[in-house]
Amino acid sequence: MPLADLDVRNKILYSSIAGLKKIPTAQRPVFLLVGWRGDKVVVKHETSPSVDASVVKFSNTVMRAVDPAVKIVPLDPQEVTEIRDWIADRLQEVADNLRVGIADQAKPDELYFNQMMNAPGQWTKMAPEQGFTSLDDAHNAFQAAHRDKGPVKKFAAALNAPGGLEALGAIVVADAFSGNSDRFHPGIWDSTGGYMTGANGNYKALVNIGNVILTEDGNGKLRPIGLDPIETGASIQTQLNSTLAVLDPNNEWAGYILASTAVAQARLRGYAEMIVDDLNLALGARSRRLPGLRKQRLEQNAAIRLLNGMNTAKLQLAQKLRDRVTSGKATPQLILDKMNALAW
Repeated sequence: MPLADLDVRNKILYSSIAGLKKIPTAQRPVFLLVGWRGDKVVVKHETSPSVDASVVKFSNTVMRAVDPAVKIVPLDPQEVTEIRDWIADRLQEVADNLRVGIADQAKPDELYFNQMMNAPGQWTKMAPEQGFTSLDDAHNAFQAAHRDKGPVKKFAAALNAPGGLEALGAIVVADAFSGNSDRFHPGIWDSTGGYMTGANGNYKALVNIGNVILTEDGNGKLRPIGLDPIETGASIQTQLNSTLAVLDPNNEWAGYILASTAVAQARLRGYAEMIVDDLNLALGARSRRLPGLRKQRLEQNAAIRLLNGMNTAKLQLAQKLRDRVTSGKATPQLILDKMNALAW
C-alpha cells in the first residue's frame, strides 16, 4: 500500500502511521497521529452514539462560516479500520517481543487509544494546531502556589490584540446556533431580556474553561479558535432530522439570542458583558499599587468588541446558510427550522 502523508485532506492509511500520543491538554479522547516523515493529524473520538458523520459535517459547516481555520472531518469506516488494525498490530508486536525476551512495553496512550478505537462513537480528524493553550491552562498557572502570571498575560494580550475579541465573539455565535453550550451559555432570561440565571459556580456564562482555546496563526500570534464545537449530549445540535418544535418546546435554544428583535439584541449585549466579566475573573486581577487603576486584564471596551464580533458573525453565518439552501445542497430539517426561527 502506498504511503500517504497524514493530513486532514488525505485518507489515513495503516502504512502512514508511525506512532501516536494523547494530546495532554485535551480533557477528552484526542490523539495526535505521527507519520514517518514528521507529518501529523489529530483524531478525536465523539463518545455519544447520537454523534454521526452528518452531525460532524454540519457542526463543522457552522463553525467554519465564522472561523475558517477550523476543519473537522468525520473518519470514514475504512480509515477507522486502518487505524484500528494499526494499534492492534502495535500491541501484538509488544506481546510478541516480550515473548522472545525483547524489552518492549505498550505506552499508556497506546492502551487508551486501543480502548477508544473499540468503543462505539464517531471518530473525526483535524489539522494539528500550533501553540495550543486553553483558558484553563492560564488560570491554573496563575492560581498555583508560584502564581505564574505569564500565561494569563499572554492569554489576555491575545484577546486584546486586534481581531482577538472579535474572533471569540464569532465562535460564541457559531456555538449558540449549533446548540453547543460546552464553552459559554447565555443562561435563562425573562421576557423583557432581563438576566435570571446562567452558568454554575462563580461564572455567569462560562461553562467549560478548558474549551476556550487559543492557537498560533501563520505569523506565530495566538488567536481564538473554535475547536471542539460539538456537545455530544445536546439533542438541539445532534438530532438533525428532528424539528426545533419537538426538540425545544420551551424555547430554550441559545440560538434565539441571534435574532434581530430588540429583546434578542439586548440579550446578546448582556451576554457579551457576562462573558467579558467571566474572562476577567478566570484570568485573575492585575496587581495595581496606585488606587483607581483598572485591575481587569481585558481592555475597557472588551464587551463592545466582543459584541461587534458577534454581530459580524451573525451576518456571515446567515449568508453562508442561505447560500447553501439556495444552491440546492441538502440541508437537515433542524438547520432549516433554526434559520426560519431567526428569519434568516
